[in-house]
Amino acid sequence: MKLGLCILPLLAVLVRGDFLDDFESYSPGQDPDTSFDWVREPFGGHVLVTPQGDNQVVQAFFPDSAHIAYLCAGAGFWENGSVSMDFSPAGNGSFVNVFSRMQIITGEAYVGGVVMTLQPFTFSYIGYISVTGDYELLHYGYGPSVPPGAWVNVELQTEGTGPVTLTLLTNGQQAAQVTDSQYNLGMGLSGFALLYEIEAPTIFADNFQVILSPQSLTPATFGAIKALFMEIQ
Repeated sequence: MKLGLCILPLLAVLVRGDFLDDFESYSPGQDPDTSFDWVREPFGGHVLVTPQGDNQVVQAFFPDSAHIAYLCAGAGFWENGSVSMDFSPAGNGSFVNVFSRMQIITGEAYVGGVVMTLQPFTFSYIGYISVTGDYELLHYGYGPSVPPGAWVNVELQTEGTGPVTLTLLTNGQQAAQVTDSQYNLGMGLSGFALLYEIEAPTIFADNFQVILSPQSLTPATFGAIKALFMEIQ
């Protein structure tokens, strides 16, 4: 297992540009965590690559947990820019989101996503993840219509510090914008998370993308990134 090798500096993350993973380079049934681009939260569920027509996506599995979270080591540490992903959820009470500026020591982060209420109706949200892993909502409002089998693109933009401007877009349209003057999270990691409250949903995801503007990325070791999830348990 990759997580068992954290004592070695296996991965130096220094990407000089944007990042995109469309999951086409994996074999069907593979967990992206087997690559050096991703680190899976060890006490949650997981995703596996699955064909969907001529495309490859990841599918969520919740064998013994109501949440799934992946850090994107391949995108490195960054501050200003956007993180986005396409989601296709089916199941009331399911949450899909992307997060950014996750702090390596505390696990704090900003998050943006949508929650299925009575499908196809959704709510969109921007939030702050605390050191305990709880969500504090900074915005909560009506989201786009997402019938079962449909896809929704979720994008979270972060700009500045003191305050931080957080902008949520769904399907390319601005859903909300808030400013955070309380937490002022700086440079951190990005990734995606999937959760549910009622019963295990069917969730597909694709096209995780980070676009930088204008901050360059910062080096990190694989061991340091893995230590983040271990510290916040």
